[in-house]
Formats: sequence, C-alpha cells, structure tokens
Amino acid sequence: MPASTIRRRRYPSDTSVAEWTLIEQLLPLPACPSRTVGRPEEWHRRDIVDAIRYLVDNGVKWRALPADYPPWQTVYYHFAAWHRRGVIGFLRDQLRRQIRTDQGRCPWSVTLIVDSQSVKGAETVSKATRGFDAGKKINGRKRHIAVDTLGLPVMITVTPADTTDRDAASGQLTARRQEIKTRWRRLSAARQALLTLAHLRCGDTYAQLAAGFGIGIATVYRYIREAVDTLSTLAPSLAEAMRTIRTKAFVILDGTLLPIDRIAADTPYYSGKHTRHGTNVQVLTDPFGRLLWASPALPGSTHDLTAARQNGIIEALADAGLKCWADKAYQGAGGSVRVPFRRRRLRRWKRRHNTTHAKIRCVGERAMATLKGWRLRRKLRCSTRPSVQASILLLDNPSSVG
Repeated sequence: MPASTIRRRRYPSDTSVAEWTLIEQLLPLPACPSRTVGRPEEWHRRDIVDAIRYLVDNGVKWRALPADYPPWQTVYYHFAAWHRRGVIGFLRDQLRRQIRTDQGRCPWSVTLIVDSQSVKGAETVSKATRGFDAGKKINGRKRHIAVDTLGLPVMITVTPADTTDRDAASGQLTARRQEIKTRWRRLSAARQALLTLAHLRCGDTYAQLAAGFGIGIATVYRYIREAVDTLSTLAPSLAEAMRTIRTKAFVILDGTLLPIDRIAADTPYYSGKHTRHGTNVQVLTDPFGRLLWASPALPGSTHDLTAARQNGIIEALADAGLKCWADKAYQGAGGSVRVPFRRRRLRRWKRRHNTTHAKIRCVGERAMATLKGWRLRRKLRCSTRPSVQASILLLDNPSSVG
C-alpha cells in the first residue's frame, strides 16, 4: 500500500468507510506490494476509486478532475487496466449478488428486465458510434440496460441509436455466454429456453423436438438437461420459501396426485385412493391461490400427512406460528394446521365451520390446476427427478427468487 495519506471525503461521490471496506477486498492485489519487490503504487487505491466515481457522477472530462485527486493520467491508467481485466464487471456482479443475498434472494437472478434509452450525441461523438433513432427522432447513441427484479444492473451496453432493442438484447445474451465461457451452440439462448418449455409444458418427445428445431436428439437431451438443472438450482428450498410465507396472513396446504405413465409393477407409485399411478406433491399457496412452494415428488402411495411431515412442512409452519388451512387428510397434524370436522352427522355449528373452511381452502385448487397443466408429468416413466419438480416450480412462480 502506498505511503501517501488517504484524502478526506470532500465530495458526495466519494466512498464512505463502509463502502471502501466492501470494495477494497474485491480489487486485484497490487503488482508490487512493497519496495523490496519493485516500485509500489504511489497513490492510494481509494483515491483512484473516488476519482472514477467523481468523473462518472459529474460527467466531466478526464483532464477536468479536481486537483486534490491523483493526476488524471494515473486515474485513467488504472481504469483502463481494470476494464481490460474485467474488474469493473466483477465488482458490479459481486456487489449485486451480495445485496440479493442480504435481502434473502437467490444470488443469481432468473428474471431480467431489459430497456433502452436514446440520448443525443455530442459533437465529438464519431459517426461510427452514433446513429439516428427514427422512432424518437434522436441522433446519437442508445444505452441498453438489463436489471433484475430489485433494479440492480446486470449488464449495460451502449450502441448507436439506430440499433433495435432486439439486436441489442441478442448481443447481451451472447456476451453473457462468453462471460460464463460456454461453448459454441446450435441454438441461441432464447431458442434453448423455447425448447425446454416445449418439452416441459407440452410434453413433446426428444425426437419431435429434434425434428422441429433441426438438431440432433442427443443435443436436445443435453440442452434440456442443462436448462432443467440450472432452473432447479435457482428454485427456493422450504427454508428460503418460509421467508416469504411468513409475510402472509395464512397459507393453504394441500396435496395432489400428479398422474404419470407407469407400469403395474411400480407398486409404490400406485395410489389406492385414486386407483392409478402417480406422484404425491405437497403445495403451499397464499390466500389468493398463488403458488408459493411445491415439494419434491414422493410415490403416489404416500399419505398426504406423511408426505407433509417428511418434507418438514408441519414443523416449519409450527416454528413460524403461521395459520394454515388444510383438508381432512391432515387430521392429527396439530400445531397451527386447521382442518374440518370428520363425521357424517355433525351439529349445525360444525357444518357451518366446515362450509367456511371449504370456502377458504378452495382457492388453493388454482395452484393445483397450474401444476397439472405441465404435460411432461404424465409422461414420466423413470424415477421422477426432483430437478424437474423444482424447475417447474420456478417457471410457475419466478418471483420466488426475484
């Protein structure tokens, strides 16, 4: 670290102590940390960062930096070096992930919001980097930004104003693939997402998808497996979902049998109640019937109460002290789980109680209908993969991870 004294905070754009503590650990180490191995840096890195922030905040020229900052040549040298090494993008991504983690969100956002804005270009902007936006009648540049659901920037691109939003979004996806160092692909990111949705929603076979998209069957399998595994890692666990569930007035717990295509030898997956093969899935919904969380699939012969206990739902609701409405299958769950009375001949007040209970709980059937709309569930022959369940949950409720 240089021996110069750190300058006092004089401008609103200067970093605070807390901000610098967070940024300092993300910057690359100096090439020469001491004089014994070479010439160390003359200026403190906090001064460099403050100068860059001042320039961005005020939009001044490099040569117009105030005198109490390091020389503009030194500031520009560090900025260009960090830009070439990807340090600027690394800082943006790490800070965004930390903010999302602190707010109880998944570090990686699954939903992006893309927008653009055309701005007039100065006279010094070259012709090669400017264009005319015919829609807004602006001659200059267009800045494209992709943000997550919290409004945190994910990617920023500046293009000539005549560039369409579609082309810019494709360029951002391409840059994103290059950032994660993915291999060359036959399908774009949008086409891969469409391929996965066609398989999950419509239940199209690999052969049908291969013929429709003009790729091989092995490629279809690899693309779908990659997308499903990626979505499943982003899907919230029960503990993560409880952070959202605790903010609700009450929740609705229900179980359903998702029919699947299995042979008669698969006894554990045969439900005697429904007289067919299937998987038992437990669902938690909010008072309006919106899906909050779905459990991994269990064999169809599993009782609803047993499935809820195995997935830790009863214990989690009891620890949160949250009211829960459920049907007669959850008799004996205890805690805050409310169930209707079970008898044929009931007193009038008990019948009224059951009627009111049914009116509250029936809203949860909306989430059941949503889950059963995925046709892939009815074509699963092999052991049901938890990643498929998690990916479908995420596609049904993207806001669960932000």
